[in-house]
Amino acid sequence: MFNFIITAGVYAQTAVLLQHAGASSPYYGTNGFRDAYTASIHGDTILLPGGFFAPPDNIDKRIAIIGTGHNPDSTAATLGTVITSGIGFGDNADSCLLMGMLIKGNVSISYNAQANYLTLSRLYIEGGISTNGDGNYFAVGCIIRECVIIGSITGYALDRCNIVNNILHGGIYSPKGGMISNNVFLGGDPVGESSRPLNGVRDCIIRNNVFYKSVYDWINCVNNQFQRNIFKNEPAAAGNMYSNNYINVNTITLFVNYSGGPFTYAANFHLDSPNDYPGTDATQVGLYGSSWPWKEGSVPVTPHIQTKSIAEQTSANGTIQVQVKVAAQNQ
Repeated sequence: MFNFIITAGVYAQTAVLLQHAGASSPYYGTNGFRDAYTASIHGDTILLPGGFFAPPDNIDKRIAIIGTGHNPDSTAATLGTVITSGIGFGDNADSCLLMGMLIKGNVSISYNAQANYLTLSRLYIEGGISTNGDGNYFAVGCIIRECVIIGSITGYALDRCNIVNNILHGGIYSPKGGMISNNVFLGGDPVGESSRPLNGVRDCIIRNNVFYKSVYDWINCVNNQFQRNIFKNEPAAAGNMYSNNYINVNTITLFVNYSGGPFTYAANFHLDSPNDYPGTDATQVGLYGSSWPWKEGSVPVTPHIQTKSIAEQTSANGTIQVQVKVAAQNQ
């Protein structure tokens, strides 16, 4: 369990805050994230303000790292949190939380590292997510939710993980025994107008997803259960089980505002006719179904600073007026 507090005013917006045992310590500059991480111990929380930050070389502690978000509309008052390169996790990163930032690179788990129950949430990842190993060590129970992922999820060392409610430009490769649910697959490995959004996936429940492009085939995908997914065409059935899927759907008109191409924040991935596509759990197929529906604005769980106003000059007694509007978050 991670606990965090918010320090009001300008102070919280200019410093990286390390929270430990109810106390906050500030760290400044582009290396503030690295310095706060060095000083942290298991169970601490690091709050990143808006701005650009170099990450630690490797995250190898059980900590929570929370930024201001990545969506321009919801970070107008604070600016978004941008990590200037990829982030890696080591063996001791069990139950880490990474939330609310744009990552200009990959998120990776070290070779053969068992970073179990890692949670990646409400991130914009310009690269992909990668795990690798010799097949004897796995990261168990990880959660990847409500992320925009431009690259692919390469899950050779992912076991029984939940990949849910994400926008995926690339594919998902080689996890086993988990849940792949309520994602929107915009592409995959391109083959003309077709794609391979899944490759080497096995023993997974794959339900309530949208496969926007024509599916070419499933390479080395076996023993998966496909339930109530939306497909542009009918996928190859060999080696997997299918039930109650939506086949031959005109995906060009499926969403309120998206007609192909790269992800933009202007797109609207609400289904145009959600009642036509109930999922396995009585909610709708796609991002806005499941018990973890996509949160508008991708706002993290920390209190959200919606607006701030700072007077241009001090008063006669030397004080300065600062007005901040903050909204609590319940998820």
